[in-house]
Formats: sequence, C-alpha cells, structure tokens
Amino acid sequence: MKWAGRHLESLQVAMNSWYALLARHRLMLTVILLLMAVLFSLLSVRIQWQASILRFFSTKSSAVRDVAATFRNTALVNRIRLDVHLAGEASPGQLAAAVAALSNRFRNIGDFSRIWTGATLAQLMTAQQHLLQSGPALLSRRELHTVEQRANATFIQARFATVARRLAQPGGELLLAQVVNDPLNMQDLLRRYLRGVNPTGGAHFSHGLLLSGDNAHAMMVLTPNFPPANTPASIRMISRLYQAIAAVRRQFPGLRVWMVGSYLHYAENAQSIRRQVTWVSLLGTLLVAVVILMYFRRWSTLLICMLPPMVGLGTALGLAGLFRVHLPLLVLGFAGLLCGSTTDYGIQLLAALNRRAVEFGGWSPQLAGQAVHDLFGAISMSVCTSVTGYAALAISSNPGLCELGLFIAGATVCIWLVTFLVLPGYFGPWLLRSTPSNHLATVILGPMSRKSRLLFYLGAIGFLAVSLWLGTGAATVTYNYQPRGLDAITPQTRAAEAHFAAVWGAANPQGVVLIQENSAAKALLRLHEVTRMLNTLQRRGLIDRFYSPAKLLPDAATIHRRLAAWQAFWTPNRQQQIRRAIADGATAMGMHASAWNPWLSTLARPPHVPPAAVRIAQSPVALLPGLIQQGPNRTTIGIAVNHNRQLPQRRRGHWVSLLRRRFANLSIIDGAVLLFRATDRSKDQTQRLFPCVLLLIVLPLWIYFRRLGLAVLACLSMIVGFVWLLGAAEKFCGGLNLMSMVPILFTMGVAVDYGIYAAGDPRQQHPDGLPDRRVATMLCALTTILGTGVLAIASQPVLRWIGITLVCGIAGGYFTSLFVVGPVTGWIFRRRSTTFWRSP
Repeated sequence: MKWAGRHLESLQVAMNSWYALLARHRLMLTVILLLMAVLFSLLSVRIQWQASILRFFSTKSSAVRDVAATFRNTALVNRIRLDVHLAGEASPGQLAAAVAALSNRFRNIGDFSRIWTGATLAQLMTAQQHLLQSGPALLSRRELHTVEQRANATFIQARFATVARRLAQPGGELLLAQVVNDPLNMQDLLRRYLRGVNPTGGAHFSHGLLLSGDNAHAMMVLTPNFPPANTPASIRMISRLYQAIAAVRRQFPGLRVWMVGSYLHYAENAQSIRRQVTWVSLLGTLLVAVVILMYFRRWSTLLICMLPPMVGLGTALGLAGLFRVHLPLLVLGFAGLLCGSTTDYGIQLLAALNRRAVEFGGWSPQLAGQAVHDLFGAISMSVCTSVTGYAALAISSNPGLCELGLFIAGATVCIWLVTFLVLPGYFGPWLLRSTPSNHLATVILGPMSRKSRLLFYLGAIGFLAVSLWLGTGAATVTYNYQPRGLDAITPQTRAAEAHFAAVWGAANPQGVVLIQENSAAKALLRLHEVTRMLNTLQRRGLIDRFYSPAKLLPDAATIHRRLAAWQAFWTPNRQQQIRRAIADGATAMGMHASAWNPWLSTLARPPHVPPAAVRIAQSPVALLPGLIQQGPNRTTIGIAVNHNRQLPQRRRGHWVSLLRRRFANLSIIDGAVLLFRATDRSKDQTQRLFPCVLLLIVLPLWIYFRRLGLAVLACLSMIVGFVWLLGAAEKFCGGLNLMSMVPILFTMGVAVDYGIYAAGDPRQQHPDGLPDRRVATMLCALTTILGTGVLAIASQPVLRWIGITLVCGIAGGYFTSLFVVGPVTGWIFRRRSTTFWRSP
C-alpha cells in the first residue's frame, strides 16, 4: 500500500505539472483543438451510415439470413406493386392507356429490370393452348371421369351453339380459339388450378391487363435492379416514381395509384430517421447548453463544460471515418444523450474546484490537480459503469445494436480522456465565481432548513408514490411481439396497403416460401414435396391457405402416369363418336369440321413431354408476377402462405420451423415470424445480459468503495431506474419490444452514476457541509434527462420509444440517489463519523 501511495503521489505531481504546462499554452491548445475539429469533421464524411432495418435483427436468425439472401439472389420479393385506377366510369381500354403511359414513364427512370403490366392476347392464347395441350397430364381421375361424361353430341352441340352467339362480342377471337382447341371445355376443369395459384380473388386478364373483379383496377409490378436494403437508391427511385405518376396524372386527371412493397418501408424508415436524428441531436445539445448557461451564467463556464463532449464525440466520429466504419444512423440521435451525460464530468469538476477554493481561501494553480484528485475515482467509476452498459450491446447478435453500443462506449472513453487530460488546463480564477450562491437548487439542496426539509419530504413522498405506480407496471410488463408502431411508414403508405388488400384480396400473403434449385427438374420435384408438406400443415390447422403452382407444374413421373390413363381412355369407338359430334356441331356453326383435326389427332397420339425448363416457361403460371423466376443456373418458384389467425401468436410461426426442419435449403420470408423471433431473441439476450452487466458494475464498485454495502447502496439507483423503465414501457409504450435492450443497458450504465456520486462523498450529506456536489449532481441529472428527453418528442417511433423509457429510467436513478442513497449514506456517516471513509 505504501508503494501504491508513493506512485499515486508521483502521478499527482506529474499531472499537476502537465496542467501547469497546458495553462501556460492555452492559446496553442485551443488552436490544436480547432485543427483537430476540422480534421475529424473531414474524416467523418467517410463514415458509411446505415439505415437498413435488417441491421437491428439478429444475424443468427435463419429468417434474417433468408431475407438477406433473397434480396440478393431473387427478384420474386424485390418488387413494387401498384394498383392503378381511373375515377369515373372508365373503360378497360382507357385504363390500359393510363397503364401504358405509366409504364413508359417508369421505363425512362432506368431503375427497373422489369416492368410487368399484364399479358397480351397472343400471350394468353399461347398459354391457353399450352394449358390445353398439357391438360391430359394435369387431369386427375375425377376430372377424367367428367371428360368422359362430356364426350357426347349433346354437350358438344350445346357448347358450339353458345360460342356461336358470343362470337361478335369482345373477346370472341379468344373464345373461338378456345372452342377449336378445347371442344370439351377442359379449361373449365383446369380453372381451379389457376385459382389455387392466383390469390388475387376474382382478378382476370383483359385488354392486356390484370384487372380486379370489378374491372376498375389494374395491377402493375415493378422489379428494381437493386435490393431494398440499398436505401439511398430506394429513396431516389420512389421520389422519381411519384414524379412520374404526377406527370401522367396531368394527362389522365382521374388517375389514382397506390404503391406497396418493401422498398417503401425501407425508404420511409430511412428518411424518417435521417430527418429526426438531425434536429433531435441539435435540440438535445442546445437544451443542455441552455441549462448549463442558466445555472452558471457565464459563457466561459459553458465552454468548459461543453468542451469534453464536443472534442470527444468529434474524435470518435473522426476515427470511425478514418477506418470507414459502418454505423447506424440511430447513433446520431444519441448525441444529446452523450452530451447530457458527459457534461457531468465538467460540472462535477467545477463543483470540486469551488469547494477546494473555499477551503483554500482563493485561487491557487494547485487547485486543478486537487479537484481532479477528488473526483478522478468517482468520474472514472461513472465512465466504467456507463461504458459497461453501452459496450454490453456488443454481445448482441444484432449488427446495428453492436455498432451503436461500441461507438457510444468509445465516444465516452474519448470524452473521459479529454476531461482529465485537457480540461483542467483551462481552469482559472474566473471559474470560482461561476456558481451562484442564491440559486434555487442551492436553497433546496443546501443545509436542511425548515422550508427545504418540507420540500424534501414532499418530494420523497412523491417519489415513493411514482415508484409504487410504475412498480405495478413493471411487475406485469410484457413483450410486444408485433409492435407496428415501430414502423415509421407514412399514413399514405399505410392507407395504400389497406386499400391494396381490400381490392386484391390475399395478394399480399403473410409468408412466402422460395424453392431455389440449380435445375428446373429439381425445382419441380422439390415443389411437389413442399406442397405435400404444406397440405399436411393445413390439415393440422397450422396454416390457413397457401397458393402453390404444383398442380399446373406436375413432375415427370406424374405426367407419364396421367398420359397413360388418357391414352387408355380414348378408345377407337370413343374417338369416332367425338368426330361425328364435332362434325355436326361445326356444320351448325357454319364452320368446317377440319378445323378440329389437330385436336382430334392428339387424342390417341401421346403428346410430346418437353423438358422441365420449357414446361415452366410455357405454363400459364409464368404470366403471373412473383411466382417463377428462371435463370441460366437457377430456378426459383414461390409459394404464398397465409397464417391461421386463430392460433396463438407464438404458434403462428410453427409452420416455418417444421418446414426448415424438413427442407434445409428453403428460403422462407415471413415478416410477422421474423419480427416475433427477433423480439424473442432480444428478450433472451436481455435476460442473459442483465445479471452479467449487473455483476460487472457491482464488482468495480465494491473494489472502489472497499465495502460491499456501499456498492450495493450505489447500485440501488440503477435498480430503481430499471423498475421505472419497465413501468414506463408498460404504462406508456405498450410493453417491451425488440429494441428494449438499448434503454435497459443504457439505463444500467447511466443511472448508477448518481448512486456513485451520492454514496461516494459523505461531506455532501453532512448537515454542515457544502451543497456544491449535490447541486452539481442535480444539474448533471437535469442535463442528461434533457439531452435524452428530446428523443421522446421525436416523431420517429423507435427514437420516441427509446427516449420515453430511457428518460424514465435515468430520472428514477437520480431521484433514488437524492431521496434514498444520499440520506442513507449521510445517516451511515453520522453513525460512523470516527471511522475511515473512502472519499473519491
């Protein structure tokens, strides 16, 4: 101990010499700091700011990996869907003209690899012909029996007569092609297969468009050539889309367009964060500066207090830019928190400086070193606990939270270094007049008069009442697994999604299963395996409905089996019977029976079975958007799945787990399941981290105070702050969510500071002691609460939620130190006034 004491004395002498050197060269020090500010501001532009939502989800989640891989490898989910509508009694032809004008405008933007507007008549006829040609391979036994019942003269003549009456109507050409290639109306039997693929509820092709059931709305699908996570490109693209729509609206005054898609969510969340973090950080810093200026009433003191956070934060940003670090934009929103919580160091040093000056009877160059000696331990422990809370986010598997925690922790360490290595060099006699003696806080927190005692007791009663009220919320706090309020999309986009769902039915499913194989044959084989599994899950009630193209795309074994049954069905007698019935029906229509010879020749001849890739390309499924994507080395087929909403929320994603367990290489995208599991993982990580962080905070405090009781007493402010946070989350925010780890760990690191200040200086609790330290602690809490509180008034949901809970947690910690830790420490000091007490 004597060896350590001698080294500490040597260190103190060295620091005093360093401070004296800085004091003699203040002008040069100021110039160096200004040059550093310019350099680091230039470097900070190299930071790669990230606004992607996925960065706040766990990288260990298979669902997140699927989403990221899908965004990179397939365009089936990288789409923007538009609902186009013309007000009034607009005809489908007018709607088609508006869609064509929009398509031309969108094509000029240059951001889309494909613009889908529907299918032309030639495409529909080709698809229908292929469907009929492949009909024998698609019909089940029951449908083949229906064909047998229709293979008679009565049915054929009635069908021909119906077609003859409708030939002059719109679409008569397509109708004639249908009866020539399908006299038995097998297409009617195959329509249910199409309904099983197309979830748009009554939608149909007409005039080259995919129209809604009332012919008043048309669907367009845009496939950008970049993923949604590229938020700068998404923002520019969406802005150009709105400009193009506005230009077309001048040509078609009644035009209305609704857009939906993940690109809008990414872009609008990124824009919301960009707008909010700028003014939130500036306002938080401004409020902190105003409070300090109002209390000290001197600009020089304000600059002293603001110097460490400004220089430290600038240094951290410059270093991040030097190494081109990826940082979430959310970091900038915590500038007010950093500024408010780290101005504490300068405020506490000024309080210690004034107290030393009163004891010394005036200014002395040695006072700077003595003030640092008094508070080095307390402030260092405050930094240690804060950095522990911040850096604990690094253990999270969420990249965004990890980057946020590490940066805030690094910036805090930089501010701490500036506080003790640079700030005392600016101390001088002008700072001794900075603290007004008649300030209201000094009166309230000074020696206990009757008035101040009454105010103290009233405050203690109010603190107890609020703690009990928030404690009831903390006891029943729950996790919100579907916090829609955290999604900062605009009301316009939310209304567009509701409208799109109302018009197009289940066109926006809750889940998408993507089958990706390096060959079309393997993709079809896996498609049928997955479809059988989904049928089992549907029978078990784990999913509601699903839309699979499996029935329209049979595998090779099924095709050969059904073709054999088809050839056995068409005996020579049945063929002759059909020929006579068609000849009679054609004569009644005024047509030659030879038009049906190609169809009749296919009855007994086995049709050619093309390769799987050709069958997929020729299938009607290829006309619908978002179902199939074929590349040179990869075939992707999508299956839309809807949840069973009658299941409890925790079981709605059970089908995803069963599919992943059965098929290892599937990509499953389900937003609700993704959010649920991310929240569940965040909950588990928070529950595991809480005792570890608590232990990492208590152990250094135990070593610092040399008494476990004092360490636990100092941690009481953190515990009550944590209770206040949980209660505020339940009472005001609808419970905890996947971002709860941020305010919980930050509260653990910050709220304990006030317990350290209250438990570490017995003189501030003595009835005859000076109130400078207690008033300084109150000012520290006020700056931290104001710097953080601006987050609570942000319109961005994530920032607002973090701000409300974090402010409540910090406020609970301070009031605990004021009404509990401080008085208990003073009582212990008075009872043990003759014993040694560790003073920071």
